[in-house]
Amino acid sequence: MAKRTEDGVPVLAHPVYLDVPMMVSFLATLDDGVAYSSEVAERLASSKEGEGEGGLKAGLPSLTQWLGLTLSAEGKYRRRSLKDETVEAKLVREHTSASLFNILRQRLTATGSVRVLASNDDFTNVQVGDLVEIRGTITGDPLRQLVALISAIAPYVGIDLESDSRATASKAPATGTRKKATQPAHHNPTPTGEMDPVQMMRILKADVEKSTVLDLTMRLTDGRPVVLSASNEYMTETTEQYMLAGSFATLGKVTQVLGPGDRISVLRRTVFGWLEATGSGPEEAFSQLAQAMPGMSVGDLAVTGPGLQVLPLAIFV
Repeated sequence: MAKRTEDGVPVLAHPVYLDVPMMVSFLATLDDGVAYSSEVAERLASSKEGEGEGGLKAGLPSLTQWLGLTLSAEGKYRRRSLKDETVEAKLVREHTSASLFNILRQRLTATGSVRVLASNDDFTNVQVGDLVEIRGTITGDPLRQLVALISAIAPYVGIDLESDSRATASKAPATGTRKKATQPAHHNPTPTGEMDPVQMMRILKADVEKSTVLDLTMRLTDGRPVVLSASNEYMTETTEQYMLAGSFATLGKVTQVLGPGDRISVLRRTVFGWLEATGSGPEEAFSQLAQAMPGMSVGDLAVTGPGLQVLPLAIFV
């Protein structure tokens, strides 16, 4: 049953991202199981009444009564017959994932199991584990956007992010004449202890491509961030494009409450995440790479509080 407004008009949510196992688990807990289909039987009964007519002499009233006949004034008898017919129709109603989500959302709202947060709500009252619903503008995964931007610009400034120069050198023929490899200026060896920005981007690009989790950033009207740790399994490229710059609501479990000054690194799921903990993050290497790409600006590599981190059950409109 869909959630209804005061005037009785149904309000239907369209999920563009839906964690189906998480949804089914919640709904099964509330309803002691989940049925994806229901069967409705309709029985239609009809009666047919008929009369047969014939001639009979009027001297035998007891015989006509015994045979179930009626005698007309003209001396003709009629036999009445009654025939019942029953037709049973069975209808099977199937649920979809979206319809089950609408049912779950309505149940959670009716029982007060979900906290609906407004943009100006104080997040200090929110605790880890709370089930919340909040609306904002989704700006995408900042790390994926950064890598995609650099990958798109790199070929125009002579930077090759697809191949590894060290791997190419190790695969070169051992005999015969070998041409000396030419390297752009930005490939010059770096002093010991420093990180080659191009090689760093190759590693980072590979990590992003194989990652199973996206950190989508949702911005509330007051600018506070909500980081949505979404699964790649339920997120298609088309869905991610739908979300960009659109106002969406999310329903999910709070996994972290960010206070003022707290931060979430967008590099935490990569091999460079450990650098953040030591305070020697790779921002310098990104800055060097940005200098090699005129007009490109590398933004902050962290989301700062106050804000929330949420494991989304659904992102919907």
